[in-house]
Amino acid sequence: MLNGGFEIGRVFCFRVETTRWSLEQLNRWCAALHRGRARVIVVANLHLPGYPRFPQALLDCTSLLELHLFFFTVEAYRIDRLLVLGLYSCAWGLGMIDRAIHRESEIRELAIDGVEGSTFRLADTRLQTLRMYENQVGTVAVDNATRLRKLHMHHTWPSRISINGAPRLRKIVSLDLFTTVLEIQGIVIKAGMVEQPPEIRSVRYLGLRVNYTTMVDMLPRQIEQILRSFPRVKSLKILRCDDVTQAEGLLQWNDAHYDGNNFFDGLECFNYHLRWIYLTGFRGGKCEVALMKAMLDKASVLTQLRMEYSTGSLPQLTLNQLNLSLRNFKLHTPNGAVRGDLVSFVAADASGSCVRLAV
Repeated sequence: MLNGGFEIGRVFCFRVETTRWSLEQLNRWCAALHRGRARVIVVANLHLPGYPRFPQALLDCTSLLELHLFFFTVEAYRIDRLLVLGLYSCAWGLGMIDRAIHRESEIRELAIDGVEGSTFRLADTRLQTLRMYENQVGTVAVDNATRLRKLHMHHTWPSRISINGAPRLRKIVSLDLFTTVLEIQGIVIKAGMVEQPPEIRSVRYLGLRVNYTTMVDMLPRQIEQILRSFPRVKSLKILRCDDVTQAEGLLQWNDAHYDGNNFFDGLECFNYHLRWIYLTGFRGGKCEVALMKAMLDKASVLTQLRMEYSTGSLPQLTLNQLNLSLRNFKLHTPNGAVRGDLVSFVAADASGSCVRLAV
């Protein structure tokens, strides 16, 4: 970056991930970026041993708005005036997280991994987006987070998520239905509960992580109960995290619905709001297709159902059976939107290649 006497000029974004550097080079770069008034910096330490301390001079740069660091040691000093902060496999000083989510912090988006403890609490914070990667926490508690809009949990499966006071929350990804208890306003949301569950009407995008093998027939009831608490969801993503067992088996075109098929009756989101369903990690198992049919019977305003699978995980024979199954389903479902071809069915692999089914 500094070559032949040239200095870094006006810098908006600086990203370096794989360069084999020395700590001296890093300090020179950061000093130059400070002078260049950088706004966005992404730096990954993939070469220096240990967790070297990230140069404080750059954290003092008043122009810096967004910082993402991998494998560094970062102190809490002056970190809270950023708008976006990402700390991935970093070591941080005492009070770092508390300062980042404090009510006086300027940080609007926080991405972290490596947090451990019994409870991670967001309370009276101005944070708008929280992204958690590979964290080991028992409870994620949201209390009076009036500006929080997005809660993303990637490979973070707390035993409990408690939400009390998040009037602007619009997106939750991804809630593990087998390992995580969802609690809203002090009430645990579970299948079979008699009373009307409390609602978070602001949520529009919901991601659920499911284990078909362990949940089996209880899965549609659990999803139904969760959706009663999020009545205005318009995009639903269901991620399969287990493989198709021999007991489940791959789908056949003439497989039946769940017995009784009285799931998802009277759901506000199914009747008025739900436009998109995404089945990610799709493997073509019988339970997946049975759940799909149960939802399709009742999702009266749906416009697209998309099945996303990893390349090679869905044999062509299974894809053909899926197509035949959907064609047969369209002839018998009570859902007029499906019968009238107002819903598109798409199978997409990891490369983005798509096949439209049941046409």
